[in-house]
Amino acid sequence: MSEPTSTAEAVRGEFNPTGHTAVDRALTELEQITASAVDEHAGLYQEAHERLTEVLDAPVNAVPANGAAAPSTPGPRA
Repeated sequence: MSEPTSTAEAVRGEFNPTGHTAVDRALTELEQITASAVDEHAGLYQEAHERLTEVLDAPVNAVPANGAAAPSTPGPRA
């Protein structure tokens, strides 16, 4: 596997879907950021940050907005 030759190549790439709707939507939008004007990037990053923060702040067993079962999360290691 070759190393990316530029920062843009390092940032660009496909993500593995998480199965969590809000997280996958944020990642998909970030993946498309290069198609937007540079002066819009800060706002797009802020929106993604807010969405991901909401996911992290949600109770562990909360049901996602789409009504699907929440993805399981591993418990603490003993």
